[in-house]
Amino acid sequence: MVDQVTFRLKKIEKFDWEQLTESQKKVFFGSIINFPLTGSEPNRFGFVKCQEMRDEGIFGYFTCESYGPRHRYNSKKVEEHYVDKPFEDLFVIVLARLGLCLIQNKKFPGLDLTMSKVYDKLDKAFEVVFKECDITYYGMDDLIAYVPKQKFIEIFDTCNVVSLKVGNLKGKAVPISFKIFNPHVEKNEIVRGMLDNSFKTVNTVKLEGTDAGGLQESKYHKAFLETGEPESLEFFDEKSNNKKILSKQIGPTLKLDIDAESPKVPDIEKEIDRHFSYSDLDFTNSKRKTVQTKVTTWDYDGR
Repeated sequence: MVDQVTFRLKKIEKFDWEQLTESQKKVFFGSIINFPLTGSEPNRFGFVKCQEMRDEGIFGYFTCESYGPRHRYNSKKVEEHYVDKPFEDLFVIVLARLGLCLIQNKKFPGLDLTMSKVYDKLDKAFEVVFKECDITYYGMDDLIAYVPKQKFIEIFDTCNVVSLKVGNLKGKAVPISFKIFNPHVEKNEIVRGMLDNSFKTVNTVKLEGTDAGGLQESKYHKAFLETGEPESLEFFDEKSNNKKILSKQIGPTLKLDIDAESPKVPDIEKEIDRHFSYSDLDFTNSKRKTVQTKVTTWDYDGR
């Protein structure tokens, strides 16, 4: 069943996929796919049920063994205590070309396991993978990427837009440089005044079109975009005709609509494609940068 799965977005530090030889790339994927269970009971871990996907990515599960107290009743209803040692599977996606790792975010009630412990085990697993590739592993960090307003405007002007959310409108005025109507310039001041008056009380606007899209056809919608701060935009990619999502921020967590129990390669590839472009993304370590100082440019193939 397809459901929203929450991932933690991680950047593999100082990892440049393009600098690897073809042999190293094969070893990288092979090491993940064939990774053995590592460690001793009840703390074993490793990659399981992994397979490659297009655009030099791989997905599967990272499993961690843990333990926790349990109880049961025998046929005479006498309570018996025992220790359970289950394996917890976390969905994992590695986008090697981007140097990114998405690890499912979960809670483990009643078990001696936390996400912090999962990250530590995942680091140890990648140390093994990198060692087999004869490269140094420098660890992973949480990431946040920020998209500049101009990128939203470019997508709006060139693609078929399905939905648009714009915030920070309250108290703003439509930029004088933006021509709402052209060549009917006499309408500009009237409509500009109406919109500016609305922005005295309206802070956020969310527009949703039909399944066929078409929001880009309205100058009013463009005026919202030019005036406020875009938060999200959903559009049709011209090449694949698939829907993509442009968000003002991605990370440190990300929700994907996938079936984590019975994943299918085409579904995962399509969902990844909705959120990521494989052309020169620049992600920022969220521990070292701030929202105020970092802007990341996305170059979508659908333009």
